[in-house]
Amino acid sequence: MHGRNWEAMMPGAHFLGYQSGKTLTESFASADIFVFPSTTETFGLVTLEAMASGLAPVAAKVGGAVEIIQEGSSGLFAEPLDKSRPHKKSEWLLDNPNHRKVIADHALARAQEYRWGRILDQLLRAYKEVIEEFRLRRFPRAA
Repeated sequence: MHGRNWEAMMPGAHFLGYQSGKTLTESFASADIFVFPSTTETFGLVTLEAMASGLAPVAAKVGGAVEIIQEGSSGLFAEPLDKSRPHKKSEWLLDNPNHRKVIADHALARAQEYRWGRILDQLLRAYKEVIEEFRLRRFPRAA
């Protein structure tokens, strides 16, 4: 959706455009929520970064966000391409600061599950399982 439509729907919000480095860090630290309606993000790294910054995310229910966010616990979902749902869910979070804080705390905890050591351990276990399955199929043990 084009930014001007969002600006009309949320006149009090700030739309900063592309951010990186220190500016991105400062923006995350200054924000209350993170809205990410993208339907093309595959892993969801930007959503994970926002969650690691302690923000309550509202994301399109597609791609990597589905694996990262636990609906109602560590974030909220909006149906992809539904122009009104991200706005309504964002507004609900802003109107309910206690719920927003709980979701933000859960988002931070969820993001901490994605540390490199844990991810690489899971990848190594998956590789070992595939190798073992291949070995058993290729060289079945005598009964």
